[in-house]
Parts: sequence; structure tokens; C-alpha cells
Amino acid sequence: MNEDIMPQDFTTAVKDIKLAILQARARAAQLSNVESLKLYFYVGGYISKKTRSAKWGTGAIDALSKRLQIELPGLRGFSAASMKYMRIFFDEWMNWFEIRHLPSDGIDLAPIRHLASDELTPEMYKAFLSIGFTHHREILNKCHDFDERWYYILECARQKWTVEILLHHLRADDYHHIGALPNNFEKTLSPMALATRAVCSFRDFCETNCPMLKYSISMTRFASAATARCARSIASFNALTEAMTASFKFCFVC
Repeated sequence: MNEDIMPQDFTTAVKDIKLAILQARARAAQLSNVESLKLYFYVGGYISKKTRSAKWGTGAIDALSKRLQIELPGLRGFSAASMKYMRIFFDEWMNWFEIRHLPSDGIDLAPIRHLASDELTPEMYKAFLSIGFTHHREILNKCHDFDERWYYILECARQKWTVEILLHHLRADDYHHIGALPNNFEKTLSPMALATRAVCSFRDFCETNCPMLKYSISMTRFASAATARCARSIASFNALTEAMTASFKFCFVC
């Protein structure tokens, strides 16, 4: 058997394995994202408590950020600006979610538990934890009404929007033009498209906080390119085979 000849099911094999890789990475990114959101919520609550009680001055967050960089070399995502957003994140959602315990000298990283409320459905709770912190930040920056915020949170979760796509829909003011009308767009996406979107939707978070996931994203791009190269090779081989067959038939007729 000539090892240079691709088996007939090679393209299917690449597609199936690529899908499995993307889905696994999407699940890994999702789990990391949930833990990070809980961390940001608790850090925001810790800072909020200290600043509201006037125990910390205006420069405390900047000093804290610089000290953390010294204590944890290479730490990313905890600049003074980011930590101020964490405080906003907590302050805006403190009536929807709660910190189970916040000792005076530490932060409890127990899972976020939603407050008992008829307004918060399981789908909303799941969606809240399934989108990245940058998504939350942009929604908080541009939406002041909770109904509007929940609209974009749910759409981000359902359709696996990247931050860029979210910003496009925010600029288009979808909430006021479309509102809560049913949208079946995500149902038209293939499993491959959904998995790719899921990975890409966490790209900003992964590249900031997860070097291994950043590497995985790079490998995903490499795999896509490799798949395209393989497809071109197979197409070239098929074209060559057809040309040789046609040439043979011509010679035979002659």
C-alpha cells in the first residue's frame, strides 16, 4: 500500500477528531470561566466591603494590584482597572447573587448560589456563569436596565457570541429593536460551528488567564489550517487521478 495515498475516510476522521478536540476545549474553558467568575465576584465583594466601610482609601486598589504582581509574578487580569470592574461586577449583581461567607481576613471561594427569587430561572443562572467576564463588563457598561442586561446575557450564552459579536449587537441596540422575540438562530449552527464559537467566545479570557488554553486555541487554528491543507492535497490527488484516467482512455482509443 502506498502510504502517500490518503484513505477514503481521512477527511471524515480529521473532522470527527477536530470536533472532539473543540468540544473538549470548550468544556475546559467553560469550567475555568465559572471558577474565574466566582473569583472575580468574591474579590469584587471583598474590595467593595473595604471601600464602603472607608477602611481603604482611593489608592488602595492600585497598591493592592502592584503588590499582587510582586507576590504572584506573571499574574494577569488583576490590574487596578480590572479589580475596579470586579467591584462594579459585585455591586451590580449583589442583589441577585450572594457570597456565602466572607471572613474579615479572607475570601471564601464557595460556589455562587443565587438568591431565592422567582425572577431568576435556572436558565438565567446557567447563562450568567457561561459567559466571560469581558462580556459581563461590556454589558454592565452599556446596559443599565436589568431586563436589557439579561437579554444580552441569555443571547451570549445561547449563541456563543464572542465579545466582538456582542459589541456589534449592543451597538445595533438589539434589545429595543428585537426585544425578547424568539430566536432560533443557534439551532441552525452545526455542532462544529457551535464548538468553534464556544472556544472563541472565551478567547479573551483564555489568552489572559490560561496559557494552556491559549496554546489550545493556537493548536485549534493550526488544526484548521492542517485540515484545509489535507483537503487541498486530496483534491489535487483526485484531479491527478482523473487526468491520468482520461489520458489512459485517450491512448487506448488511439
